Amino acid sequence: MQKLPAEILSTKIKKVDEITGIGGFPKGHIVELCGEESCGKTALALTIANNISKQHILFVDTEHTADTKFFSLLGIDLNKILLCQPDNIDVALGVIKKLVSKKLVDCIVVDTMSAIVSQYEIEQELLSNFLQAGHYFGILKFMRSLAQEIRRTGCIGILVDQVRAVFHRYKQTVVGYDAISVPINFFTSIRILMTLKRYIVRNSQKVGFVVNLKVLRNKFASPFKECQLTYYFTGRFC
Repeated sequence: MQKLPAEILSTKIKKVDEITGIGGFPKGHIVELCGEESCGKTALALTIANNISKQHILFVDTEHTADTKFFSLLGIDLNKILLCQPDNIDVALGVIKKLVSKKLVDCIVVDTMSAIVSQYEIEQELLSNFLQAGHYFGILKFMRSLAQEIRRTGCIGILVDQVRAVFHRYKQTVVGYDAISVPINFFTSIRILMTLKRYIVRNSQKVGFVVNLKVLRNKFASPFKECQLTYYFTGRFC
């Protein structure tokens, strides 16, 4: 295990602070929230970012699906969040470096890593043998530069990503990885898997769901701690 970072910020969600083993998210490090579709990854990432940020949040929307109404639903002041919808990795890195160097942001959320592409991939032919290799090195370049900027300035990075693994039906343990996820996993200090457990139904309508959080990787404390959070569609976790 690594030495504890100089400063740790509470997520203000008690259960999340407990499973990290250090009482929150460490400054100058990257945390990954991964899981299946529609399990609350983006909502949790933005909620935590809003709780720990004292300046501005940079939201890098690689899927170009951001909705300001969703930000307001989560209780985020629209003047506090800076939205970036990059066309490729180089644009994203340019915006991150510019804002971080001017100390305008103290928390960066990237949603999602699965959708981020390099200019090389865009220009390459679809059937090219180098297409997948280009994606791998593009992700590696992005993660290396992001980690350097976050470490240098003491920001907190939160990555949102789709599951890139095969899970055992009963034990829910990771038994395989896609090669593309290797650079992401290498640069993250804490990796949390989110799994949708069940929906909350009232008057025949879904009003929320219960999601399970499991720490798969932790450089500062013991991993594999779990908790369950209840998310209501009104925009709050409990």
